[in-house]
Amino acid sequence: MGKEEFKFDTGLPLPAPTRTGRASEMMRRLAAMTPNVSFLENVEVPANTKASEKAEKLKELQGKTRNRLTSSIRRFKEKNPDHPHDFVVRLVNDKELGTGVRVYCTEQEAA
Repeated sequence: MGKEEFKFDTGLPLPAPTRTGRASEMMRRLAAMTPNVSFLENVEVPANTKASEKAEKLKELQGKTRNRLTSSIRRFKEKNPDHPHDFVVRLVNDKELGTGVRVYCTEQEAA
């Protein structure tokens, strides 16, 4: 066994970091919430999804959205440990509440 040879590219520019601004927008949204308010993060199943697969696809997309939102909430709470409210995340799918993931702001429970 001899030395492995690796091929490396040189002289390529380093691309600028890309950020969607989603995280900071979510942080501002969470900070602005007061108890007994909520917002819907809408989830739509692509139109080209087969009818037999729509329910499963909705569940998958809601799960991904819920994971993103709970991660944002966790980061918000880490950066704002004295924030006086809690957040609850629920999957919803009805006419009144909408279709997607709803984030509720609640009073913080006493320890």
